[in-house]
Amino acid sequence: MLRYMLDTNVCIRVPARPPARVPAPGSTRKRTAPCISAVTLAELLHGAAKSDRAAEKRHEVERLTARFDVLPFDGEAAGHFGDIRPAWSARAARSGPTT
Repeated sequence: MLRYMLDTNVCIRVPARPPARVPAPGSTRKRTAPCISAVTLAELLHGAAKSDRAAEKRHEVERLTARFDVLPFDGEAAGHFGDIRPAWSARAARSGPTT
């Protein structure tokens, strides 16, 4: 099965109630299944906690992330991140700010 890992920036733009076509975790009827990493979940929860409406935002995060498998971010993943992060930084420096 092909997996699509959604990043924090994508998740914050997804409505709190995603469309029904997003498969539930563990769904075997679909050929693809979106997921998020534990790091993304932590970033989303951190953002909710900083909000003036922390309880409401946390509930939105929990509703959204219940739709996805949350995959661990282990040592191997950290190694890959360390290898590719310099390229991201270089690309961002060339393209300028995104805000």
